[in-house]
This record gives sequence, structure tokens and C-alpha cells, in this order.
Amino acid sequence: MRSLLEREQCRSPGLQWSTLSWRAYNSWLRRRQSELQLEKRELHSQILQLTAMYAQLQQLLESIWGSSTRPGTPLEGALKKRTALRDALAAVSVRLRAAAEYAHSAVRMLDDALPAWKLTAIGKNGWERTSGCADACKLLVDARCLERGARRVLSAHAAPRAARTLRLALDYAFTDAMHDHK
Repeated sequence: MRSLLEREQCRSPGLQWSTLSWRAYNSWLRRRQSELQLEKRELHSQILQLTAMYAQLQQLLESIWGSSTRPGTPLEGALKKRTALRDALAAVSVRLRAAAEYAHSAVRMLDDALPAWKLTAIGKNGWERTSGCADACKLLVDARCLERGARRVLSAHAAPRAARTLRLALDYAFTDAMHDHK
């Protein structure tokens, strides 16, 4: 566009820049609009040709096979079922992996929190005991949040038995650890 403006300016040096740029911009817009309309007409004709060819293909297949089922239709159904099962298993395995990561993090937090909880009674003064108790409580709350995150991830519709088993195991592990170290 700049070269077009420069050419126009060279042809008629008396024109102002704003008038020149406005004319060039308008002519470019008109040219671009006509190009887009032409492209739109071409694409529309291609779409019409494709729909006509698709209808002809369907008629040809219908005339070849008639009322009997095409060979391969049961295989297509089985393939669709296998693909859906594979996708569901992949989604469940991703959720189980994420839940396992949450659970491992929660266990690591518990491993840090339980010794800190035991050491809260050993502090020399009240401030040390309060600080130790606050640290242990923070670690325990973080562990509980991670355990809740693991349970939230496991609210999968597919494979509910595995998700329920892991949720129960997490719940039992957390409550047992807390009751044993109170």
C-alpha cells in the first residue's frame, strides 16, 4: 500500500497526504471486496459440486448394496466401540495418575507433619510449642487438602470401582494416621 501511495504522490505532487492516503485506501478496499466476493462465489460453487457428488455417491452405494447391509458395517460398529472404550480407559488412567500424584504428595506431607506433631510437646517455652503446633497443623491441613484433591479427581464416571477403592484407601490412611498420632 505504501508503494501505491508513493506512486500516486509522484504522479500528482500537489495532492495532500491525507487525501492521497484516503483515495488509495478506498481503492484498495474496493479491490479487496471484489476479490473476496469472487472467492465467495467460487467456494459456494465448490460446495454445491461436493454436495451433488456426495448425493451421487450415496445413490451409487444404495444401488450396489440395495437393502442388504454393507459388508464392514458390523466391523465399523465394533471399531467405534473399541475406540470409545480406549478413550474412556485413557481418561480414567489419567485421572488415576493424577490422584496417585495427589496421594503421594499427601503422604509426604503426613510424613513431615507427624514428627512435627510429636515434637510440639518438647519445646522449651510456650512460643516454641505454639510455633511447632502451627507448623504441624499447617502440614496436616495441606495433607488433607491434597487428599481431598485426590478424591475430587477420582470422581470419574468410568471405572467407579477403582476410584471408590482408592478414595476409601486414602480416607482410611488419613484417619488412621491422625488417630494413631493424637
